[in-house]
Amino acid sequence: MNYFDELGYTDNHVQEALVLASKVLSAPNIVGELCWSDDPNYIIGYVSANNIYHRITKMKPLHSSQGGRVFFVKTPVDITALQNYLERQPVLVDINL
Repeated sequence: MNYFDELGYTDNHVQEALVLASKVLSAPNIVGELCWSDDPNYIIGYVSANNIYHRITKMKPLHSSQGGRVFFVKTPVDITALQNYLERQPVLVDINL
């Protein structure tokens, strides 16, 4: 049994969101994130800040393929470096704490 299972987060969407939120919150100058899936059958999103993750139900209408992410950052921030980190920097998220 892994850490996600112990917390009751057995849904793949939730596990993926926790990993993504962990990576985003580890990025330099990020203070929070708002995210919702582009999966038309998944309407839940999340907000994360201060290493805390909160799920938000009914973030969009069912069957909507619209999704997105909003990053809250401290200024000044090097947007190019932040984008490179988020898109290209591999990170290890240990789920077996």
